[in-house]
Amino acid sequence: MFDFISLSQRTIRLLSRHCDVDQLVLFIEKLNKYNVFIHTNTKLHLMPKLVECGKVGLALSLLKHMPAQDLLLDKVQMFCVLLLRAELEVENLYRLRSNILAFMLEAGVRPNRFLANIIILNAMEAGDLNTAWSSHDIAKENGLAPDAGTYTALLKGIQHGDSNNAVWLVYREAKLDGCLAQSSRLKFELLYGIYLSNNSKYNNKPYSILLQYYSEFFDIKPLRELGIFHSPQSYAEEGGQPADPPVQALGLIILAWLTETHDSGQVLAAYERYLYHTKHNHPLIAQLAQTDHTANAFTVAFGRLARTVHICTQVVQDMLKAQVIRIDAPQSFPSTSNASHANDGTTEKLTEDSSHEHVKCESRVAEPVTTSFRNLKNYEIRHIAPPTVQTWSILLFAFIKHRQSDAAEKVLALMEARGQKPNLVTWNSLLSGYARMQDFPGIVRTLRRMDQACLEDDEWTSKALARVIDRDELLRTFEKYTKEQTEDTNLEQALSSH
Repeated sequence: MFDFISLSQRTIRLLSRHCDVDQLVLFIEKLNKYNVFIHTNTKLHLMPKLVECGKVGLALSLLKHMPAQDLLLDKVQMFCVLLLRAELEVENLYRLRSNILAFMLEAGVRPNRFLANIIILNAMEAGDLNTAWSSHDIAKENGLAPDAGTYTALLKGIQHGDSNNAVWLVYREAKLDGCLAQSSRLKFELLYGIYLSNNSKYNNKPYSILLQYYSEFFDIKPLRELGIFHSPQSYAEEGGQPADPPVQALGLIILAWLTETHDSGQVLAAYERYLYHTKHNHPLIAQLAQTDHTANAFTVAFGRLARTVHICTQVVQDMLKAQVIRIDAPQSFPSTSNASHANDGTTEKLTEDSSHEHVKCESRVAEPVTTSFRNLKNYEIRHIAPPTVQTWSILLFAFIKHRQSDAAEKVLALMEARGQKPNLVTWNSLLSGYARMQDFPGIVRTLRRMDQACLEDDEWTSKALARVIDRDELLRTFEKYTKEQTEDTNLEQALSSH
């Protein structure tokens, strides 16, 4: 028996391509047993395959025996990133990732900036805030200057109660080292962090605080054009022309304003202006209509009050239309005081035929953003995002919240007729409304339909059912419904046999 055999790297790679999982593991074990030299590039070909099939230990054994200088290569560090972000089926993924990291460090891996960011991100996602911030400090001590990815990872701590610490430290550090000024993505992530930390049942004033930072980063002109910025105080960014906001940031500040504003007249005026700028191809505001997020936010706002819930239907109807729009010279903006929707009907409008084509949900290549109305074509076809499952669920909840169960059921039927399959959020919204009304037949029917859709209960299902006061009556209704269903089934079987 030979203690050493020689195979070319090309042969090793070719053979590995034709191996199944068991054969690949056996092949690599044999290579190790007979001391076959495996080049780093070949190992980088083999290791991702091992990780993909869950053979992490074998992949780490290949990493351990790499030359020390190769462990500093970016491509090796990228494999380490792949390994630390792999979604492995284990009970405690973070513990496993921590053990893998310890093995890597012991093997001689010295994290570069990108790998260090992943270490911070894993810790933050697991709620291990102390480890995340300690890793950040260690990276700086080792000469790794923070970048936008570092601060974005640190902001993940907001989801685990580290809101004030994360937001203010990131803002201060990123502003001092210049990262904040260079990254629009980081500005948005910071704004989102501020929104989350100031939007709770104890602190529901996200817009007032968010506006101070938004206006430092971006141009507030689109907010004035929407009529949602009226402060006499100047928020202009110091020095130079403020940058145009990315569409995500503009959508977020609108969401914050809608969350904080409870004047239905102001909300309606803002929606009219949003529609106007969408139809007239505003270079920034029109982009918001290409996803459902902003329209959904308006739907939620209109659904808060019974007297404006009918406008939710109009928002969805607006989303169902694709329009060919003539672009000429910009017209004057509509008055914020006179804007109004027709106050008639609820879901009836959604069933009417429209003279416009229905928008199909297709992926499109985004056209270059124009900088003025003069740069636009005479005719533009604007893509308006059609209602999504989330949109229909919001509309349904708006009606059921105000005890309009017939309208909510009609929304559900329209949703399914348009090919949108209700999800657990949809059913929980309906269930919550019926439970709030103590409508036991409605509760039972909804639970039955959830069961037919093969959806499992979650905590929101339990919270909805916790609203039921008379549990005995609910049980009797359930038993009656089950008996009727059984009798109907027996009758159908009897009829079909003749």
